[in-house]
Amino acid sequence: MNQFMEMAVQEAMEGVKNNDGSPFGAVVVKNGQMIAKAHNEVNKSLDPTAHAEVLAIREAAANLKSANLAGCEIYCSTEPCSLSLAAIDWAKMNKIYYGCSRDDAAQAGYVDKLDNQLLDQMVNASPVQTSQIDQQSCMKTLQYPPKNV
Repeated sequence: MNQFMEMAVQEAMEGVKNNDGSPFGAVVVKNGQMIAKAHNEVNKSLDPTAHAEVLAIREAAANLKSANLAGCEIYCSTEPCSLSLAAIDWAKMNKIYYGCSRDDAAQAGYVDKLDNQLLDQMVNASPVQTSQIDQQSCMKTLQYPPKNV
């Protein structure tokens, strides 16, 4: 398993363990170095935008002292939703690596039909490259039933 994807999975599992939010984790990487990592904290913060990717982007921007994260990649335990994809695009990140697909997430109960329609349009329009890796290793993150999705 890719080391950064493994960190994203660990983040996702940590978030579920602490009941912080849904089982999603993300890691921002630049030049082969981990810059930031986070997990979903929607339940913990009562902030519907506290998605793993968004929190990791915020931390990475603070650590790099720049809102422009060009040259960075993000590893996500599950394919980013439209909110997270928009944040990744706005941050000018170069590449998304994701484990579970949105179909995998939907089968586990994490589904939003409107979000899927938006994602279809956004993925086609976004300059950010996406690549699915380590799908089977990431599936364990989705074994938890949805809570306040």
